[in-house]
Amino acid sequence: LRPGDFQPALIANQLRYAGVLEALRVSRNWFSHRYKHAEFYERYYQLAKDELKDFNGSEREKCQLLVNMVAFQIWELMQETDAVEGDDESKNMSFRVDNVGLQVGKTKVFLRHKTFEYLEYLRGRIIVNHVNKINALLRGRIARKQYKKRMTAVMSAQTYARRFIAVLKAKSILRRNAAATKIQKTWRGGRDLARYKLIKLLVAWTQAHFRGWEGREQFRQLQEDQKKRKEEQKQILQEKQRKLEEEQRKLQEKQKKLEEEQKKMEEEQKKVEEEQRKLEEEKKQMEEEQRKAEEEQR
Repeated sequence: LRPGDFQPALIANQLRYAGVLEALRVSRNWFSHRYKHAEFYERYYQLAKDELKDFNGSEREKCQLLVNMVAFQIWELMQETDAVEGDDESKNMSFRVDNVGLQVGKTKVFLRHKTFEYLEYLRGRIIVNHVNKINALLRGRIARKQYKKRMTAVMSAQTYARRFIAVLKAKSILRRNAAATKIQKTWRGGRDLARYKLIKLLVAWTQAHFRGWEGREQFRQLQEDQKKRKEEQKQILQEKQRKLEEEQRKLQEKQKKLEEEQKKMEEEQKKVEEEQRKLEEEKKQMEEEQRKAEEEQR
């Protein structure tokens, strides 16, 4: 054996005698593609998304429902393809899931090669639709941005043009208004000056009379207030003097009470001294008696 030295006839005989070619032919004619339930559902659920959206069940039940929904679409594609190719045998076949080439097992979903191609065609068509929608959205967004930029540029140009025209009109209007204002100002100034002088004279005369009357009233009010304040001060002084007299009288009464209490205390002290003197005399008598008693005992 040498590397890279292959004999096609020998290799074909080896594959034929080993049964590989027969196994491939059987696999291709029957169920050549096998998917687990989760893989099959994840790959092809877009073909019946609306029906599976609210369905709650196990993975096998979901795959069974998906196969039932997709089988009719595959059968229709098979009918169209066979009609184009001129195959009359499939036209006489009734619709059954088994005839389509789909089988749901306990752990896997089995597909024939032709059925797998139809499924991929349907899946590719949905993916193309999604891609077209995404492209449409992106292109629409880009187009809107470009449109906004163009409209912004157009509006900016219109703004500057209208501003220039408006400035010219405003200047013209301002010149006319300035001339009219100057004429009006001169005429109104003379009229208002005469009116002002007359009003000033009337106001001065009115103010003079009013201020004179107001001053007299204020002077009278001040005199009355001064009298009231003097009377109030006099009453306050009298009240204070009366209170002072009452307080002085109370103090004198307290002083008298204190003197009386002092006298009582002096009398009590005298009594206490008298009692103490008596107690001393009694004590002396008792000592003499005790001394006499001692002498008698001797």
